[in-house]
Amino acid sequence: MCMMAAIALCSCGGPAMAQRGPASAGGVGEGFRLERVSDTLHVLRLGGSRWELPFPVYRFQVADVNGDGSPDAIVGVVKPTRHDPEVRRRVFIYKDYRGYVRPLWLGSRFGQPVVDFRYIAAEGVLRLVERERSGRCLVADYRWRSFGMDFVRYAARECSLDAAMRLLGPEGDVGR
Repeated sequence: MCMMAAIALCSCGGPAMAQRGPASAGGVGEGFRLERVSDTLHVLRLGGSRWELPFPVYRFQVADVNGDGSPDAIVGVVKPTRHDPEVRRRVFIYKDYRGYVRPLWLGSRFGQPVVDFRYIAAEGVLRLVERERSGRCLVADYRWRSFGMDFVRYAARECSLDAAMRLLGPEGDVGR
């Protein structure tokens, strides 16, 4: 599948609306909201604080990624970065710093191009579907480690997109 088809797979469509991440263990998730202004402009809100995301967003979830007891916003964005100029899916994580939205980690890339993700709170991992060089998919788990996401394990390699998405888990626990 070409990258554009993969990008279209989970795009956030619909009218401008507030999106709220799920409450996970400890009641996290009620603070961050994602508002869609247009296809290429979203606003991440936390109380009165706002952070503009001037690019498409394909996924939004709220969870305590770094284990500090405070909710973090995990935002899947589509954009180039300084270290990887190709337009690709990225995973950005924002934190609540004294009531203000602030970047925690702005991932330019993982091992392979990202297709989609879910944060699995019960395991404390960010599970990604990535595109293998062969064109098939892999499913990998990452965990927060001091200043970024650290590879934990492969859940599957060289599988179909359908099989990878089943391993990723349901969308029911992910903010839309």
